[in-house]
Amino acid sequence: MNKTANSGFYPWERSKNALLLKDDVGRGKPSAYNLPQQNFVYGKPLPRDNEGAREVTMTWKFHNETPDQQPQRDFRQLNKLSVNSGLYKSTQFSDFRKSTDARVKIKKGRNALPLYIPEEQFRYGRVNRPSTPIHLVVGNCYGTEHQMRQTDLYRYHAENDIYNKPRLLPRGNKATVLSYTHTKQKLTSLDRNRPQQNQFKLTKFKGVAPRTNTYNDPFAKSVGRTQDVESVKSQQQQKQQQQQNQNQGYEQDQQNVADQLVGRDQNSQQQYSDYDRQSQQSYQHQQY
Repeated sequence: MNKTANSGFYPWERSKNALLLKDDVGRGKPSAYNLPQQNFVYGKPLPRDNEGAREVTMTWKFHNETPDQQPQRDFRQLNKLSVNSGLYKSTQFSDFRKSTDARVKIKKGRNALPLYIPEEQFRYGRVNRPSTPIHLVVGNCYGTEHQMRQTDLYRYHAENDIYNKPRLLPRGNKATVLSYTHTKQKLTSLDRNRPQQNQFKLTKFKGVAPRTNTYNDPFAKSVGRTQDVESVKSQQQQKQQQQQNQNQGYEQDQQNVADQLVGRDQNSQQQYSDYDRQSQQSYQHQQY
């Protein structure tokens, strides 16, 4: 219970003068007013609303369309009606308007669609995406599928030999054959004189064979077996050797053609020089 000015032993404690009242140690001054009991509630009680959250969420409120305003009077229609009634004076017209009324018709479009409310089981909002198959992700099913596809692709390339088809060289003339031969000989001499450089490796790794397969070889037929990759590499090296032999044969043919062209040019030049010498001799003989 609150301590007031009326409750106290000393006279100044029972006084209603705020200046005479004294406070106790650690407490505030008692009130000089006659306050109600401790269980009294101050303030104005809030009015209770009949419509609570349940009524708001569970009751469907339809929209009440705003009524149209009353249209203006149609004087043209009133004049037609008065003339049809046989009236011809202005006073008769005014009396006729008081007894008869005609309004302008409001034209409404078809924008107002009929109200359609779905069933109670209808759910609003956007559909969530399907859940992620975690068991397939954890089981690496997608990685296995991609690995199988890549294996089939490598097998198809290896069987069809797409990367090692013979290259068709264009048919050259005399100038191109000589230029190709000269360039080839020059490059061959440079390659012979150039010292062979091996790939840099540390000494402790030079004699170590690989233990895993990185699947970087595009001609690998089997996944997970290094010996299959090595066999494919050996077959590929044999094919490359055959291709080099074919290229060397083609280069030899080109060299033969170039030699024939050079020999033909030398013969034609010799014939031209013989013909020129004979012409000069005949010309000198005629002068003598």
